[in-house]
Amino acid sequence: ERPSHPYTRMLLAATPSLSGRGPDVEQKIQGSPPSPFERIEGCAFASRCSFATERCMSDAPSLDAFTVGDHRAACWHAEDLPDMAPAGVAGDAAMSLTFRKRMELLRRAHAEAAR
Repeated sequence: ERPSHPYTRMLLAATPSLSGRGPDVEQKIQGSPPSPFERIEGCAFASRCSFATERCMSDAPSLDAFTVGDHRAACWHAEDLPDMAPAGVAGDAAMSLTFRKRMELLRRAHAEAAR
């Protein structure tokens, strides 16, 4: 509902919607993924992230780098990122029907696993 990692945000922005709102073409992921054979010092997404800073290049964030309730993100700047929902649209309403269904299945599986 509120993606906090830049990569997740870009994936969601590229998801077509049944409402006719097409993918956000301005959110293209730049660059190439790092080679699986090279050792990465910082965040694995830093070389392709428009929000990356020097810290991102040198220090890999843990999954607890950003935590709000049960929501976590391995991003040093997740708290400071702008809201990704288009004006007048928030949360699930900005997602496609298929994606909302997938998210609901994931929430249920997570709740079952927590029991």
